[in-house]
Amino acid sequence: MATPAIREQQMFINGRWCGAIDGNTFRKENPFSGAAVSPVAASGRADVRSAVEAAAAAFPAWSGSAPGMRRSLFLKAANVLDGDGDVPYQRFDGA
Repeated sequence: MATPAIREQQMFINGRWCGAIDGNTFRKENPFSGAAVSPVAASGRADVRSAVEAAAAAFPAWSGSAPGMRRSLFLKAANVLDGDGDVPYQRFDGA
């Protein structure tokens, strides 16, 4: 079986996947073996500022949306996190 290529895990800011603005990453390791799993975008102040600005810009539309729609989105996210839905990323740690 071929080993999958390791790719950088990115942040989701303002509706898109992106690396750190300054290009910094840190190495994610398997806690059992210590083997490298993937590089991960290392957010800095500029990345946090970008995320906060995007969240602030999205808030009026979000807060004006129907409570049932927001509930549906949160339940879908909970299913993904619980492993019951489609995962929006591919794992590279063999799990």
